[in-house]
Amino acid sequence: MKNFIALFIMLNLNCQTKQQMTEEKFIIEVWDFNPSMSVTFHYHVSNDGLRIERVSGLQGEGSHIIVENKITDAEIKKIAEALSSLSINSLKDEYVDPLTEDGNQKTIELTFGEKRKKIRVYNVFVKDLATIIGLVNSVLESEYFIKYP
Repeated sequence: MKNFIALFIMLNLNCQTKQQMTEEKFIIEVWDFNPSMSVTFHYHVSNDGLRIERVSGLQGEGSHIIVENKITDAEIKKIAEALSSLSINSLKDEYVDPLTEDGNQKTIELTFGEKRKKIRVYNVFVKDLATIIGLVNSVLESEYFIKYP
C-alpha cells in the first residue's frame, strides 16, 4: 500500500510539473536583418500572441506592424513544451561565420520562465535555433515565414 501511495504521489507531481511547463510564460523574439534591402523584420511570439513589425532603415520610412494576432491555446502549449525540452542555457551567445559579411543575419531573444538568452546568428546553421525558428513559423502564414538558413 505504501508503494502504491508513493507511486501515486510521484505520478501526480510529474503531471503537475508538465502542466506548469506548458503554463510558463515565454517570449520568442527574432530580428531578421536584411542589410542589402535596408529592412528588418521583428517577430514577437508570446503567450499573449504574435506581432510582426517591419522596420525600415531608410530615412523617413520608420516602422509599422504588419501582423498582430492571438495564438491558440494548442499553439501556446506546443511552443511551451518545445521550449521546455531545449537546453537554452547551453546555447552560445553568438554563432558567426567570420568569412561572410552579408547574408542570413538574425538575433534571437528567448525568455522561458526565468531563463533568458540572446543569440546572434550570422550565416551559421544551428539545429536548436532552427527548432526555435520553426516554432515561430508554426504560428505564421507562409508568406511571413522566417527563412533559416
